[in-house]
Order: sequence, then structure tokens, then C-alpha cells
Amino acid sequence: MRQKRTEKELLDALEKLFLANGFSAMPMSQIAASLSCSYRRLYQISDNKSALFEAVLTRLLQRIICEAEAAIATKSTLRERVAAYLEPGLRALRDASPDFFDDIENLPNARALLDRHQARRIERLSELLEDSGSSLRHAGVDPQYLSRMTFEIVKIARNKEVQDRSGMSFEEWHAGLYKVLDLLLSNYAENKL
Repeated sequence: MRQKRTEKELLDALEKLFLANGFSAMPMSQIAASLSCSYRRLYQISDNKSALFEAVLTRLLQRIICEAEAAIATKSTLRERVAAYLEPGLRALRDASPDFFDDIENLPNARALLDRHQARRIERLSELLEDSGSSLRHAGVDPQYLSRMTFEIVKIARNKEVQDRSGMSFEEWHAGLYKVLDLLLSNYAENKL
């Protein structure tokens, strides 16, 4: 007999499933079958399918924040810190399907979760850029503006139509954004922290 999965194991499996497929097109029966668990077990985690998706998204976004903060603590230059701060988000969402992002857009609570997460990430990136002692401001670059622009590009890159028109995947958009940020920071922010 198969041992009962822990809630953490189920949430890990749900995250992979939802990143790959979204959640709206899958009935609970398909979700339960994909995880080899019962409806009852899923309802022990959340009251309904939308709440289950929100629980998975909340956990994913919290992990991105924790990993980003831990990563920047080990870096000394602004360039390294910015790359380390952005990397956990890219890594976590690298395999996210357009359906996953569509479900976030179409579920008001999930959209609000992501909006709060992005606002927090924008503010923290602004702090990194401001606190770095860099010469960005002297060069006429507003750290708050640069942070907002960075996350707006990420938002645009999530859009499947944009990916199709540009011929670039979400990961390729991120790689290009990193190159532009790195070039900007290498020219204006070489100071050690």
C-alpha cells in the first residue's frame, strides 16, 4: 500500500502540475488522478479548486522572495546582487505554461496575489539599486523607474501572444533583460557594497 503523501509533497506536486497546465481546464477528478490522491485529500488542503490554486501560488511566491533575499546576502557587487535577486523568479517560473499565467489573470484573488508580490519585488529591487552607493542617479537613472520597467518587461514577457510575435520564449525574454540590466549596471554601478 502506498504511503500517504505529506501536505508539502502534495503542494510540490500541485505546483508542478499547475505550472505545466494551469488549473482552470482541469476538473478536480483529473487533478486528484494526476496526483494519485483522493478528492478528500485535496479538500483537506483547500475548500475548492480556486483556493487550491491560490494556496500553491502563495507558496510559490513566498519561496521566490525567501530565495531572492538569501541569494543577495552572499553577493558583493550591485550587478551580482541584482542578478541574484531576479534569478529565483526566473527559475521558479521557467517552465510555467501560458495557461498558468492566463489562470492568474482570470482569477481575481490570484491576480491580486501576484500584483502584491510584484509590488514587493519592485520596491526591494529599488532599495537594492538605491542602497548600492552606485552612480545610477548621477547618470540620470531613477532606481524606482528602472525597477518598475524591469517588472513590466517581465509582465509583458508572460503574454503568449507577445512570445509568439517576438519568437522569444519567457526564458529568452528574461535572458535579454538580464543582459540589458547587466550592461547598464556595469557602466554605472561598479561600486562594491
